[in-house]
Amino acid sequence: MPTTWTDMTMTMTASQAAVLAVASVTFLALLLQVNKHVDQPYMDEIFHAPQTQQYCAGRFHEWDPKITTFPGLYLVGAALSHVAALLSWNGQFFCSLPVLRSVNVLFSLGNVALLIRLRQQLAPRDPNGLLHAVMIAVFPVNFFFAFLYYTDCGALFFVLLMYSQAESVNLLVYPSNRGSFIFSALSGAAAVVFRQTNIIWVAFTAGVVIVRCLELSHGNYIYGYDRQNVCMIMTAVLKLFRRVLINFVMVVLRNLPSLLQLVWPFVVIVAAFVVFLIKNGGIVVGLYQRTTLILPDQADSYLHLQATNLHEASFHAAQLLYLTFVLATGFSVSLFAPTYVQKFAAAIRNKSKSIGGVVWLVMVVVGVFGVIQWFSPVHKFMLADNRHYTFYIWRKFFRKHALAKFLPSTLYMFFGWRCWIELRRNRSPLWALVYGIAVTLVLIPSPLVEPRYYLIPFVVFHLNTGKQSRLVLLATIFGSMLTNAATLYVFMYKPFVWGDGSIARFMW
Repeated sequence: MPTTWTDMTMTMTASQAAVLAVASVTFLALLLQVNKHVDQPYMDEIFHAPQTQQYCAGRFHEWDPKITTFPGLYLVGAALSHVAALLSWNGQFFCSLPVLRSVNVLFSLGNVALLIRLRQQLAPRDPNGLLHAVMIAVFPVNFFFAFLYYTDCGALFFVLLMYSQAESVNLLVYPSNRGSFIFSALSGAAAVVFRQTNIIWVAFTAGVVIVRCLELSHGNYIYGYDRQNVCMIMTAVLKLFRRVLINFVMVVLRNLPSLLQLVWPFVVIVAAFVVFLIKNGGIVVGLYQRTTLILPDQADSYLHLQATNLHEASFHAAQLLYLTFVLATGFSVSLFAPTYVQKFAAAIRNKSKSIGGVVWLVMVVVGVFGVIQWFSPVHKFMLADNRHYTFYIWRKFFRKHALAKFLPSTLYMFFGWRCWIELRRNRSPLWALVYGIAVTLVLIPSPLVEPRYYLIPFVVFHLNTGKQSRLVLLATIFGSMLTNAATLYVFMYKPFVWGDGSIARFMW
């Protein structure tokens, strides 16, 4: 049967209820502090809050051309105000900034519940599944934006809801659960209404459904008879493409009509989005008139940037290297454990024993250095806006010397290897391929290194990794909460005067 909030509540354990209770109190207490110390719209809130207030007043035809995302966040905020008005409450109060920020707290609590549910679905034998879900929930970028009126929490909520609904379908008895995929696709549509790039996660979910279906019915053909061994030792991408991927494509083509019947709700959403892209001429809404942003640079002079340039697609392949750093934070104290360092060294030695292995190693090294050299553009916005932590990473490290950007190369390779090792413990190579395609499509076109863009890739990845020990999870949670405390403290209590005389605050 489809998963519902009632089902989730009925099966909730005391420990899960305690986690949600602690999360509720924590979110509420911190929201009150943020509203107290940051009582005016900040950063993107200067666009989101007024647009929602237009909707609260019933002026749905009014649109700020500087806004580039769909109006999902504003519709939810306005709906809260209109419901309050129907109940004879003060609708205007319910559209004030403090209340609008509370919408994201509600979404964040929903995200905690969905993370718990999804970890149960994806790793039912994990004895530390609850801690694993909490580790994901307190990921610093996710935690920070729970207290601001941004699109991230709502977008993540509907992506998780879509994913959970899709995973709840028992494909062995699928016809009796047909409604689950419809509801899953509708949740995906809601995610797209919050942020356009979530269409990729709709396609990802459809891809995962297809992989699950065909692995159940044609697994021996796709992977060969020694399926388990293939899943565990197949680390070479070339081998994946040569053997498994070709077999998979052949099975897809042979079963295309039945597969389309299976995932048609997702196909409809993707097709509708393609029509939007064609008619709109691109993924961005608004900004049909070029808007100039004026940002103070290091010397307090002013750097004028065309806002449209912030959303122009690029080929920013280095985003995938940066992603390995973000994903690796989910392993905390175990990241450089001697066991894994030794395994990494052993893997290199084993590859070095054959000509093919040496060629593979050379390709990886050259590929990483090539991406860093030619496909790691630095957008002017990142070097101009000193309110973001990425500004200082690039100014103080990557831009200090021409060779500085190459220094983390070994770490990129080690973290990438570690991420693959962790993912393959719980997921098949084809699942990993679908995930890799999704994150590539999400990240590479973006010219900006924006921590929020890594949020959904991080969450989906760590929902699907293998078991981690209680000690490692507790250490990761502790480290994340220290980071959260520090970033929120700096945000609330350490404002500074910007070049134009306005109050600025540090944030992700």
